[in-house]
Amino acid sequence: MSEEVLIKAVGLKKYFKDKGSYLPGVTTPVTKAVDDVSFEIRRGQVLGLVGESGCGKSTLGLSILRLHESDAGQVFYKGTNLFDLKQNALREYRQYMQIVFQDPYSSLNPRMTVNQIVKEPLDNFNLGEKKWKADRVDELLELVGLSPEHKKRYPHEFSGGQRQRIGIARALASDPQFIVCDESVSALDVSIQAQILNLLVDLKKQLALTYLFISHDLMVVYHVSSRIAVMYLGKLVEIAEREDLFSKPLHPYTQALLSCVPIPDPEVEEKRERIILSGDIPSPMNPPTGCHFHPRCRFSQEVCQREYPELRNISENRYVACHLV
Repeated sequence: MSEEVLIKAVGLKKYFKDKGSYLPGVTTPVTKAVDDVSFEIRRGQVLGLVGESGCGKSTLGLSILRLHESDAGQVFYKGTNLFDLKQNALREYRQYMQIVFQDPYSSLNPRMTVNQIVKEPLDNFNLGEKKWKADRVDELLELVGLSPEHKKRYPHEFSGGQRQRIGIARALASDPQFIVCDESVSALDVSIQAQILNLLVDLKKQLALTYLFISHDLMVVYHVSSRIAVMYLGKLVEIAEREDLFSKPLHPYTQALLSCVPIPDPEVEEKRERIILSGDIPSPMNPPTGCHFHPRCRFSQEVCQREYPELRNISENRYVACHLV
C-alpha cells in the first residue's frame, strides 16, 4: 500500500437549517450532520465508515466530493484543496473521484439505455473518440460481470444486483482513483450483497482503487476495509486498523456496536457480553453538551458531560475521542 495521502479532510462541517421555521424572533434550528471531522485516506486503502442510521455518514461522503457544499473545513485530493477550486477547475478533478450510490433503482435514469448511462461520463469529460467510447462501454460491462449485449436495454429490465453493476461500471468509466461507496450493498439481497462486495474487492486490486466504504453493517465493512472509522452524531469517535478495532475496541460506542455482531460459534456467542445502549439517539439539532455519547454511555463521568473529547492519537494509526481512554 502506498504511503501517499490521496484524500485528506480537515475540520469538515456540514449543517442543515430547518427550512420550515423562519419566524421572526425564532432561532432557526440547525442539524449538525457533519461536525468538525478530520481524517485521511492513503492511496490503495479502503476506509470503512460505520455508525447508526442518521449519524452523518452519507453526508460526509457527499461533502468530500462537493456534492454537498460544506460550511467549513477543507478536503485535499493529492494535496490540492478542492474547496478552493472554481467549477471549471473542479470539473477536472471530478474525473478522478466518483461515487456508487445506495439505491440502484433510483440512481439510474430509467429513460436512458445502459449504453447511454455508462457512456455519459465519457461524454461529460470529453474522453476519446466515438469508436473508443463504444469499445470502452463494452469493456466496462464485461469488467463488472455483464455482457455487452445488455447495453441496448433499460434499467427496468435488470435485477437490483445487475443495476448496481451498471452503477459501478458508470463510476469506473472515467478511470477514477477514488470512489465513495455509499451504502452500495444495503438495498440488495444478502446473496447478491456478497457478489457485489467481491466485485468491489476484485476491482480494487485490479485497478488500484481507493475507497471510502460507507455502511451500517460491521461485517460488510470488515470484509472490504483495511481501516475503519466509527461515526456518532456527526463526529468521528474512533479510527483504527480493521483487526485492531475488532479485537480491542476502545470507545464505549464502538464496543456496543461490535457486541451486536453475531459470532458463528454458539459457545462463544453464549458467553460474550451483549452491551445494550440505554435511551434514544439524541437529536443532531440539539446534541448533548460535552461528549455527545455520554447520555447512553455506561462509563459516563462528570467530565464527559462538560467537555467534548478531542479525537487524539493514542498509538500508531489509532485515534479515539474519549476522556477515559
